[in-house]
Amino acid sequence: MASEQWARLCKDRACGLRLGAWYRVARTELDSVVVTVGRNEIPVSRDVLEIMGMRPEVWSVVDRSIGSI
Repeated sequence: MASEQWARLCKDRACGLRLGAWYRVARTELDSVVVTVGRNEIPVSRDVLEIMGMRPEVWSVVDRSIGSI
């Protein structure tokens, strides 16, 4: 069984994710990573993500920028 992976935005992008929040990786694809947000799966470009091979123990609090969700 593959180990659990987690990802978060490392660049502010309008892609449906919050900057600094960690999301469980559902699967990886050639140029993107599909993360689970609630019951939805959202593909995100690899170049804007930080990916970890284990559940993060430290979480970030990031101010919302204009246009974020």
